[in-house]
Amino acid sequence: MLNVFCISGTVASKPECIVQPNGIKQCVVKVAVKRPYANAQGIYESDLLFLETWRGLADTASMVVPGTCINATGRIAARMSKDGSSERPQYAFVVERMDIVS
Repeated sequence: MLNVFCISGTVASKPECIVQPNGIKQCVVKVAVKRPYANAQGIYESDLLFLETWRGLADTASMVVPGTCINATGRIAARMSKDGSSERPQYAFVVERMDIVS
């Protein structure tokens, strides 16, 4: 079984970093990934994806600036969240390796 993602895109906004109550640093990076096809108007749209980084990688991610091209690989995490009386899965892209493309 395999649970892997590979994303190549441009950082869309300043990363959002927090320190968890247990002292572990987390940083979320919003990345714009251009679609490989044009819409009906001939425009190539982008998808905005949120990538989670933790600990030492969060320190590195906190320093990237909008407009930087990155490659990220990692795993997809499924977490259950309560929505009223039902539980729904929420998915997160957890980065295990991130390279800055120059």
